[in-house]
Amino acid sequence: MSERTKITLSQSEINLIEKIQRSPDYTDTEKMKSRVLLTIHKRNMRLIQATDYQIASSEYISHDTMTQLKKKYLQTHSILKTIQRKKRSEGKGRTRLSPDIKRKIIRIAQSSKPAGKKRWTYRTIAEFYNNTEPFQRISHTTVMHVLREENIHLK
Repeated sequence: MSERTKITLSQSEINLIEKIQRSPDYTDTEKMKSRVLLTIHKRNMRLIQATDYQIASSEYISHDTMTQLKKKYLQTHSILKTIQRKKRSEGKGRTRLSPDIKRKIIRIAQSSKPAGKKRWTYRTIAEFYNNTEPFQRISHTTVMHVLREENIHLK
């Protein structure tokens, strides 16, 4: 994407950018992206003299970010689609523990205290579980979530 790439905004798009700048409904990033598009437009209309690097520097973004912004606008021809973040795909999310693993964690927490320790902690439960189940590792944070979910408090 070269500096010769012309982005010319319509008056309605310029008005939209001005509205975005005044509105509390848009994030700072969205406002910054819209300002960059307006600045590029002004440069292309010869209202200001600035290179892509100068524009990027004035908004504290990299030249690559600015290039991606221009590219996205040229693909969508929409200010709103250009400035808004892409929706994240719905992935699997956090891996859910099987009920069997949860039962084992609860059983450990409710058993008598470990040898040489005053009481069970999230870390000692995770350590004990990981030593007995070598192929399925869990963290102390996972132990904490499982026990809190079941409303079990360590004593």
